[in-house]
Amino acid sequence: MAGNVTRSRGTAIHGTTVSYASQTPRIQNTSIRGNLFDLTEIGERSVSLSGGQKARLSLARSIYFNTRLEVMDEQLSAGDAHVGKRIWKQCVLGELKGRTRVIATHQLHVLPDVDIVICMKDSAISDSGLYSELMDRNDEFSELMGQYGGVDKKSAESAAGKVHSRDLDESSVSSTGGETQDLGKHVDKKGTSAANKLITEEERNTGAASTKVYAEYFKMVGWGFWTTVVMLYVAQQICGVMVNYWLSLWSAKEHRLETLQRIATSLDLEDLASCARVSQDWNSSFTPPLYNSVVMSKHGPSMESVEKNKHLIRHMTIQSSAHDKLSSARDKVVYSVIADLTLTTLDLESNWIESIGAKALSEALKTNSTLTTLNLQFNFIGDDGVQALSEALKTNSTLTTLDLGANFISEEGAEALSVALKTNSTLITLDLSNQCEQIRIGDIGAQALSEALKTNSTLTTLNLRSNFIGDDGAQALAEALKTNSTLSVLDLSDNSIGDYGVQALSEALKTNSTIAVEYP
Repeated sequence: MAGNVTRSRGTAIHGTTVSYASQTPRIQNTSIRGNLFDLTEIGERSVSLSGGQKARLSLARSIYFNTRLEVMDEQLSAGDAHVGKRIWKQCVLGELKGRTRVIATHQLHVLPDVDIVICMKDSAISDSGLYSELMDRNDEFSELMGQYGGVDKKSAESAAGKVHSRDLDESSVSSTGGETQDLGKHVDKKGTSAANKLITEEERNTGAASTKVYAEYFKMVGWGFWTTVVMLYVAQQICGVMVNYWLSLWSAKEHRLETLQRIATSLDLEDLASCARVSQDWNSSFTPPLYNSVVMSKHGPSMESVEKNKHLIRHMTIQSSAHDKLSSARDKVVYSVIADLTLTTLDLESNWIESIGAKALSEALKTNSTLTTLNLQFNFIGDDGVQALSEALKTNSTLTTLDLGANFISEEGAEALSVALKTNSTLITLDLSNQCEQIRIGDIGAQALSEALKTNSTLTTLNLRSNFIGDDGAQALAEALKTNSTLSVLDLSDNSIGDYGVQALSEALKTNSTIAVEYP
């Protein structure tokens, strides 16, 4: 009737207009006037209305639709008992008098007022007929009314004599209401049995829970579970204590090392070995951490100290402030440290080693098997120096990070690097950013590098920032990205890439799902 069931076969014909008040009200996000005709604002998802108010609003809308057939789904269950009674008496039996009313409900106490009762069970009609007929059969329906509807057999016989016709008039409604009120007063005076009460007083205990309750709770959960919980708690506490103990040992060791360094600074000593001689805490066990990471600066370790302890050095940085002090001895010590096969990180940023120094480094890299990171930013090594380093990369199997930013590298240097990248299987990060305004790798250098990217399977980061790369270079790199599956970061910012280059890179990104490209 409401049109909510899919018709599998046959034809459904409505002989009149139908309105439907559903169990889940459909409320618009507007005022009640918008839903009906009032000015009260409902709010989003009708948050200002209770469940009963929503149901009554839906029912009112169905009534004002003024149809001949009214279908109502559980409209009496959403409100309180007295509200449901008023809806039944004043609306269903009163306002809707003269219309056909079909009601789906679990409120069994209203059944004596209806004309025809249809019982549903397991999604099928189990019984139907007049209320009096169903009660006279003494079957499942009468038992249900006696148990949940508050109606015994005597009351059913009394109600059977008062069954009204379909056109229920106002006087019969009033009479029924009066009899109900008198019956209520009579029951209050004589007393009501617990079986016929719809609402009973809730039983509850007050005070603290007894020991027996806790014992039963532990017993039901199981002693094995509680044993596991206690053991895990103890293990957690032990782990927390051990972490704090380890941190205390580590911080104490770091504190002693910092103390030695502060002494060296305050006494203006040239190296940490001299500091050790004036420190009471010095012993041979502190030598490895002191020379594990060396910073050669104006007031840093002397060349003699570094040369003597080169087998302990893992990370070495030469600051530009040490340039005048170290002079030619610097290069000798650096290459000696590299040849000792212990160094893993070498930072020579801003040291003006130029092409001569780069060539010497490349010779050392050919035999070195430990260095993984080499920083040569701002060293003016030029194309000659890059070509020498490229030769070393062809045989080196440990270097993973190479920073050649701001080194006056042109397309010739880029071409040499591209040849090395075709055979090198360890380099992961290559930085060629910020070359000189007059000397940059340009489109030719970008095209050469793109050829290497087509076969290289290890490089993940390539920085080509500020290299005067145009559309031709961008298009060549885009073609390489279509087949390359390892590069994840490509920096092309501050170049001269136009619309064609951007379009080519965008098309490449549609097929390459592993890379992030930064370009204008």
